[in-house]
Amino acid sequence: MAGDLLSRRAWTRADLAARLRRRGAPADVATEVVDDLVARGYVDDAAFARHWVTARAARGYGAGRLRLELRARGIAAPVSRRCAAAAPIGWPRACATTSCAAGFRPAWSCASCARAPASQPWSERGTMTLL
Repeated sequence: MAGDLLSRRAWTRADLAARLRRRGAPADVATEVVDDLVARGYVDDAAFARHWVTARAARGYGAGRLRLELRARGIAAPVSRRCAAAAPIGWPRACATTSCAAGFRPAWSCASCARAPASQPWSERGTMTLL
């Protein structure tokens, strides 16, 4: 049963144990199976957390939300903090670029758009820089 679950996607230790219990495995058996899979390297919470953070940060999630989501999935606090801190979070620049390209020009978005006259084409307004 655990092999079937692992063949579809990565699991955290806590999620896999909970799923095995939900499918009818006694709690002690589910824990023993998960411990064996961890010892063999098939379940790795740190690797799961690194992948999760990279994927979610690309969607624009911040470090705080990433930490909360990892904790909700049963990842230990030190691992979740370390992975969230190392996340490639570039959403402030992405938000500014998207809002300026869409025609919204809030004062905080980018220095070149805030100073450029509205009659000037977007392509000639300079590079995007956060204030």
